[in-house]
Amino acid sequence: MKKYFLIFFTYSSVFSQTNSLIVTYKISNDEPLMTKSEKSQNPSIVSLFDEVEKIIPNIEFELHICNNKSKFFQVEALSINNSSDKIARTLVDDTEYYFDFNLKRFECLRRFQNEEFRVEFIPIDNWQITNESKYIDDFLCYKAITKRVEKTKYSDRSFDVVAWFTPTIPIQGGPKQFYNLPGLILELKDARISYLAVSVKLNEDLKCNSELISTKELLSIEEYKNKIEKRVDNYKATIKK
Repeated sequence: MKKYFLIFFTYSSVFSQTNSLIVTYKISNDEPLMTKSEKSQNPSIVSLFDEVEKIIPNIEFELHICNNKSKFFQVEALSINNSSDKIARTLVDDTEYYFDFNLKRFECLRRFQNEEFRVEFIPIDNWQITNESKYIDDFLCYKAITKRVEKTKYSDRSFDVVAWFTPTIPIQGGPKQFYNLPGLILELKDARISYLAVSVKLNEDLKCNSELISTKELLSIEEYKNKIEKRVDNYKATIKK
């Protein structure tokens, strides 16, 4: 296996939740964005989504952990030149996730129509750890599974989630809202998107805080969804006029 990791430590005893750590993840799209049937029905947008699929593997995410806090976010591109870039970055989730383990505070920064919303969320921490194991680079990892339920206005959708974590780095953390495993999540499959850690670095100069969103009104998940649904309904009503 190709050596992706840049690891600046020797012993797992070095680590705790108070260490300053930066983890970089690459992503892959495990399923086509459009089925053959959808392509035949919508030929005008096939080339656009083909281009989006080429962009997705180039998108990176970072997990910053320090002082019992963490932040997971999409790394900004140097430039976003076209609609394909914007669609790709939105499709793979441009939400920023903030954890404060001391205060048990879990918030995220969500974007809709160029506006940012500070939203509380319930982290997913109910895992079933299996006996399956594999190596990711030189790290022995164990498989854990759970489900993520996405509630919509009309129905609930359930997604299987698979995580591979390593006890060698005994830090609770991973992509998005997934945490509470006895080791860092190095690989995660959530619906059609997979995350793979390609770099883990100690960085004692790292500062973790949530000042970016602390000045915004904190919305519950229900309040946020109601706001978005009203905007969508208003937009649809405008189109019909």
